[in-house]
Amino acid sequence: NSREIRAALTSFVEMSTTEHTHFHKRSNTLSSIDKVFVCCPTWLIMYAAVTGKTLENPVKLSDDGISDHAPFAAQFGSRPARLPLEQPIPDFICKSETFKKLMDTYCNIIDMDSLADSICIDTFKDMIIEAARITRRLFLTRKELSNKCSVLSLSSLARIVLVLHHKSLIAQHLIQ
Repeated sequence: NSREIRAALTSFVEMSTTEHTHFHKRSNTLSSIDKVFVCCPTWLIMYAAVTGKTLENPVKLSDDGISDHAPFAAQFGSRPARLPLEQPIPDFICKSETFKKLMDTYCNIIDMDSLADSICIDTFKDMIIEAARITRRLFLTRKELSNKCSVLSLSSLARIVLVLHHKSLIAQHLIQ
């Protein structure tokens, strides 16, 4: 009964795959199953590195008379931590008046409507990054350091150490 199946699948997470998991013997074609259901909490998908693969060759399984569908395994692992250079812009920077004024200025100078869609998105990202950099620098020059500015200073130092460490590793590798 399809209602019972739907009820049973409500505790599952639906995933899609690009792997070929089905062999249609009559047309001699491979295709992907549209849906793979995995029993896990939905929040896990957001915080895990999810990969999957077909465990058997669907053509071989069909030729052996076992099935025209190959088993598919989803694998969950931990996501690698973001490098300091890849961290998102802190929300207190984006909410600051300086950031807002800079973004308004950039938008007034650059006519975003005149740009092609592909260029418009990249230009807007560059505007956000530049406005955040300037705002961040202004926060760092304040004499009285709030908790947020102290964290910002420490993360800046961590970024510098990371960059210098990578440059040193690259230099050592080139010397060898």
